[in-house]
Amino acid sequence: MDSREKSQFPARQAASNYKQRKNQAYEVTVVNIAVTYKQVTSNALENDCYSDLLRSVSIPDGLEPWEDRTEICKLTLSILQTMPGKLEELIVTINKEDNNKMSCIIADDCMGWAIKVAKKMGISRAAVWPATFTMLTSMLSCQKLIDGGIINNNGIPLIQHMIKLSETMPLIKPTNLWWTRFEDLPTSEAFFEVVKEAAEASRLTEWHLCRSTTELEPGALC
Repeated sequence: MDSREKSQFPARQAASNYKQRKNQAYEVTVVNIAVTYKQVTSNALENDCYSDLLRSVSIPDGLEPWEDRTEICKLTLSILQTMPGKLEELIVTINKEDNNKMSCIIADDCMGWAIKVAKKMGISRAAVWPATFTMLTSMLSCQKLIDGGIINNNGIPLIQHMIKLSETMPLIKPTNLWWTRFEDLPTSEAFFEVVKEAAEASRLTEWHLCRSTTELEPGALC
């Protein structure tokens, strides 16, 4: 498998690493929304040499099949309302039917609701942030920004002058906070709900995985 293929399916490599541990029987389940699931399975994920290492399942995002998923605001709100309950139902089903109970959930930070579900069900949990640590810092600082009068409760900037998220980080305009960069206000406000969920879930996370180093982002990681 070349490096490009590895980057497309990182779960494969993780599953392989788990499987190679001696005297340990791991089963990796990759959970996607239905649309993504179809794209993954169309690439023959279940039919290659990794089929014994992981399985791919889907849960609904709350939208009907014919609804436009490029409407980010609508999709985001639907995911927040629908997928937590569906994930919980899936875990209950897996724990009833499988010999291996669900023991850990690894979720993207933007899926903070998944961390909350794991905490509720007594499952170990880890959050993954694939972007810069600076972006993660801004997200986890959302309540501090609200309390400081820099943004309102919907994440919209209230001031124009430059701010610092911490003493060691460079100055940034509130209008450059990443959730404010959508073209329309409703989408920014909808995505700020994701930000708040992630900030709350970070306090419940046992491990936080971020692809960065002090050499790349000394201010954010100091």
